[in-house]
Amino acid sequence: MPTPNNPSAGNTAAKQSAPRDKLALLIGNAMHDDWQRYEVDADLLTPADGWMVTLGFPAGKMPAGIKAGVRVLLKVGQDTIMTGRMDTLRHGIQQNQHLLLMSGRDANAVLVDCSAPIFTACEMTLQEVIAKIVKPFGITNIRIAATKPLTSAKTSIEPGMTAWEALTQAAEASGLWPWTD
Repeated sequence: MPTPNNPSAGNTAAKQSAPRDKLALLIGNAMHDDWQRYEVDADLLTPADGWMVTLGFPAGKMPAGIKAGVRVLLKVGQDTIMTGRMDTLRHGIQQNQHLLLMSGRDANAVLVDCSAPIFTACEMTLQEVIAKIVKPFGITNIRIAATKPLTSAKTSIEPGMTAWEALTQAAEASGLWPWTD
């Protein structure tokens, strides 16, 4: 199907790298990069950055490996700009075209969507507090970019706090802001 990025062909899901400044979505080993439309919403203060792409059906059928919940990498050329999961997948028909609409958020989405583990503790380092908050969500690589983060006299994570709120509270107590790669 012709698109603004490639007027003579359909989407090419291939195991090749995208051109230098072209936005691509890597799902499994397949690179999808021939969009009819895309949006990327990223901001330092937004905990779960989002993305949305619209793709014409290549060869008239659903590309393999595309489903809600799948891990994705959003790339511009060789640079990964976002890592996350596909939240929604919709199929639409518009002006005799079959379209695939995909959207998702970065890896922080789980921290925004889920409650933090409830605990109260004394004399914990920032590293220990953060680990207690994020490890239940599969996050194990923690790096604190501070010369001397404070040890918390008392840490309380209350019922109803999201994991992101708890993480932000712990980081701000040391004058930091949470960020994920």
